[in-house]
Amino acid sequence: MLTDAQIRRVWEGLFGANVRANYFAELSRKYQSRQKLATWMSLFFASGVVGTLLLRIPELSIGVSLLATMVSVYGVVAQNCKLAVDSADLFTRWSTLAAEYEAIWENVWADDAAARLQIADEKARETGRSAIPLPVNQKALMRWYEHMEREFAARGSEVAAA
Repeated sequence: MLTDAQIRRVWEGLFGANVRANYFAELSRKYQSRQKLATWMSLFFASGVVGTLLLRIPELSIGVSLLATMVSVYGVVAQNCKLAVDSADLFTRWSTLAAEYEAIWENVWADDAAARLQIADEKARETGRSAIPLPVNQKALMRWYEHMEREFAARGSEVAAA
């Protein structure tokens, strides 16, 4: 059985894991979109170089060639693929943690609840450390925080009505 403070930690862990899972899902989609755009732009400009070379317009060919190079360099340097994969991994880990906190929340009186909470808290710290290399978008994180506040408030009123 959990103490009141531990029950509060479960609720906060459940809330925070859901916020982070949604945030990292959005982040992964964003990086995938950036990489897809860079790839298509690179292909477009590269094909434009061939076309302008065939038409023998050197000024245009140099400009398009520079654009193709810049987009290709961005695609490599920005590491959008790696960031998308890392974000997707964090989404999965936070989603799994949210499910673990949910299971504890549903039975806070279980004999093993305190041990399960301790394990979930350690996984949360470890998962949080894994996110350190990724850039943080405070606006997006806040948007998901506010979204989950509304969702959890609605959920709380449903529980109270039951």
